[in-house]
Amino acid sequence: MNQEVAKFLFTYNPLTGVFIWNHTKLIAGNIQSNGYWKIGFLKKQYKAHRLAWIYMYGDIPKDYEIDHINRIRSDNSIVNLRLVTKSQNSRNRRTRLDNMSGYPGVYWDKDRSLWTSQCQINGKVKKLGRFKNAHEAHEAYKEYLKIHFI
Repeated sequence: MNQEVAKFLFTYNPLTGVFIWNHTKLIAGNIQSNGYWKIGFLKKQYKAHRLAWIYMYGDIPKDYEIDHINRIRSDNSIVNLRLVTKSQNSRNRRTRLDNMSGYPGVYWDKDRSLWTSQCQINGKVKKLGRFKNAHEAHEAYKEYLKIHFI
């Protein structure tokens, strides 16, 4: 879908992130079990955050994704959306349920009895060091991201 078609079909409220069908004046789409708001049109499903970006800015460049800054998949307000690479988007994920540290990029090295900090960039793992506690390991992770990516 392109910007012209999106604007013909919908009215988008950038403050609320809600789409309204222009022909019926009803809210378009619904929230899926995975938390994303999806809108169906001509037997195809569109994620509302992608439609919001297209509606406001035009096409999404190849190899880019739209990220929910606050991690709330149903919040499609334009201030909550940003254009990112896949690598950047993966750093905004929730920590895994099996993560013992509670921090991204930090895991327990049982062989050395220390917390290890690491970052994966473009498929390559960068070890950031070993630490006595998970908080110190997380601080090293945050500092590495700040210097190299933000």
